[in-house]
Amino acid sequence: MGQIAKLLLACTSLLALAACETPQEKQARLTQHNGKTVEQVIASLGSPISRTASQVVWERTDSFVVRHPEYERLGGVVILVGYDNQIVNQKCLYVADIKNNKVVSSTLSGTGCYKMLPPPN
Repeated sequence: MGQIAKLLLACTSLLALAACETPQEKQARLTQHNGKTVEQVIASLGSPISRTASQVVWERTDSFVVRHPEYERLGGVVILVGYDNQIVNQKCLYVADIKNNKVVSSTLSGTGCYKMLPPPN
């Protein structure tokens, strides 16, 4: 393997590790609102879409476009001929079980949830 390939592989591996969370970090992120009052969570996440005496639900939706380049080979030369746009829709639900107006447990489901519940400070 060439030196450049080894360097590229090493850099890619380091970036991949830096972007991953440990199980402990993920658990801390998912339980960061446990023990807080509903009002404190509302201050952090905004208004819930549903609220009962025992449960509060927040929803986050997001859409964005991913552009994939399209190439053609003309006379032995590869040229960019355009882009294929793909719309990505994300929906994340955060459901908090409450008792005495405090979060006792919570679940997170869907896609794009990292943006809804970033790591605690």
